[in-house]
Amino acid sequence: MLKKVIFVFILFVDSAAACSCIGLSLVEKFESANRVFTGELIQTGTIPETGKFEETYDIEDLEMKSGVFQVIKTYKGSHSRIVEVKTAPWTASCGVPLYMGRTYIIFQDVSGIIELCGGSMPIEKEDIQIMDPVFIDAAERASYNKQLE
Repeated sequence: MLKKVIFVFILFVDSAAACSCIGLSLVEKFESANRVFTGELIQTGTIPETGKFEETYDIEDLEMKSGVFQVIKTYKGSHSRIVEVKTAPWTASCGVPLYMGRTYIIFQDVSGIIELCGGSMPIEKEDIQIMDPVFIDAAERASYNKQLE
């Protein structure tokens, strides 16, 4: 009986904490991001948890991973040479895996958090030139959509 209870508990916890992405278009991801840039990961770390426990899930209450990026190109938001981001520690909670020396496309929210569902991911440096027209077009579409509101 105890094994069944543990299995049901694990199944519930796993599905409740799983990362579930709604299929947003590139323009929607671009519009919802506070900052969009490509950069190389130059430092990683861990941010201690807040110690808060509430009934509702809040990414801010988790122990977070941090990453520092040297910006290659900014598509949206403030232009900085170095940007720090936060992400959940596991992909199951939508955290972006951070690999030192890798190049990323980053969609950062206003609180500095990046998520898999937001579009942040590792890319190849060669892809930046290919992506330029896509992100320039996304910026123009986002600007056009904002004018329509």
